[in-house]
Amino acid sequence: MKRAGKFFGTVIIAVFVSFFNAGWDLALAQQKQELGLKNLTVLGGNPGGPMGIMTEGFCETIRRTYRDTNVTMQPGGDGPNQIRVAKGEVQFGGGYGATVYACYKGTPPFGKASPNLRMLVGLNNKAAFQFLIRDSTGINTFDQIKEQSFPLKVTLNKVGSMMEVAGRTVLNAYGITYADIGKWGGKVFHEAFGNAVPMIKTGQLDAIVGIPEYPASAYMEVGNAVDVHILPLREDIIDKVAQQLGGTRRGVVPAGTYTFLKKDLTTFVTSLVLVTSAQQPDDLVYRVLKAFYNNLKYYSSTYGSVNDYKPEDMIIYKGISLHPGAEKFYKEIGLLK
Repeated sequence: MKRAGKFFGTVIIAVFVSFFNAGWDLALAQQKQELGLKNLTVLGGNPGGPMGIMTEGFCETIRRTYRDTNVTMQPGGDGPNQIRVAKGEVQFGGGYGATVYACYKGTPPFGKASPNLRMLVGLNNKAAFQFLIRDSTGINTFDQIKEQSFPLKVTLNKVGSMMEVAGRTVLNAYGITYADIGKWGGKVFHEAFGNAVPMIKTGQLDAIVGIPEYPASAYMEVGNAVDVHILPLREDIIDKVAQQLGGTRRGVVPAGTYTFLKKDLTTFVTSLVLVTSAQQPDDLVYRVLKAFYNNLKYYSSTYGSVNDYKPEDMIIYKGISLHPGAEKFYKEIGLLK
């Protein structure tokens, strides 16, 4: 009888513990669902591209913290990502500072402002304007292009992308328009790096314009095949363009970043950032940032240009308002007062 009593007592305890654990797990699951942590979507870029790789790295930091959370990095693009986030279709999205600022303010290429867009975190602060051109052109300054009415064959990436807008803005600042280039016998292409690299190797292009994270693998590949250099920007042009674009700042690409870069390149730089909307819960934003912060060592191993990523890099971009949940977290870890 004693053994039977002991057995039934053990069973009762086991059943109680089982129900307790089940209730606790359910409570946790419900709490996660209420906070938006059951399923999260982060819009990134092309799976093999820099934005795709770094946004996926961010997603993995959340998975490592919240094991039961379904975190999806969905391919997207700089520009469309911000619009979808602002509409509340997804929780987070990646984009570059200049485009984020334009979306927030409603300046071209965006038709209207998205004032509910909020800053979450900076993923990379090494995206720099770099105008790569073949040595065979004999062009060493932007002023020469205009002075010589040079028939430049150049690609500025997809129309409306940050790279295209920035490249066009720089050319315009020097008094050069797309129409001028066509009139001089040149041509403006809108090819992404994947197509542009073989074109410049074979001479179909003279130049590639972009704001890639440095060192850019595409530029390195070109530099290994043909003689190239990067055109320097005048100081007044850097300030003028940075003011026009917004979300950019003066920066330097160090000498030696590429074998063909012999001197420091002063240019304007922007950041790859993640944005959210004002409607997202404060606690969700806070917890996601905490997960990222606690896994920075892992994140810095995901891509070459973030191997020296520091906590301070999380808030270097200040183009739009911070989400309140982000502000709370950054104050907690001492990055904000």
